[in-house]
Amino acid sequence: MKDKIYRSDIGKGTLLILMLAAGFVGMLFVFLVPEYAWVGMLSLGVILGYLAFVYAKTSYHLTPENQLKITFGFKRKEIDIFQISSLRPFTEYNMPNAYTFSENRIRVVYGYGDYVDISPQHPDQFIHALLDINPLIQHHRA
Repeated sequence: MKDKIYRSDIGKGTLLILMLAAGFVGMLFVFLVPEYAWVGMLSLGVILGYLAFVYAKTSYHLTPENQLKITFGFKRKEIDIFQISSLRPFTEYNMPNAYTFSENRIRVVYGYGDYVDISPQHPDQFIHALLDINPLIQHHRA
């Protein structure tokens, strides 16, 4: 068996917030320092490029070794699937443990109360694949 790979979903609300924030940073230079407007446009391009890179690299892998490997840009995390205790829908924004670009998240609780928030494009398939490996995971529906 090879890795099952699930791409990250991107939510409309999250995308809107990211675009507004990036636009705000770029436009600050245009209005506050017009002679350096190119700096604002360059910074806008860099920010949007970085966000596109992170989104393109965000994925969730289920490996034959029963690991959930999460990639979010340059960040990586591995979780033993047999250490996962529960999965539940989660819609609040919290960035420290978020490996996602969507407001529609699944909170993966593992170990001794640690958690990560993820958002696979096909959450039902993802949850079903995890439950096939570890049927003891508690799954809370939305």
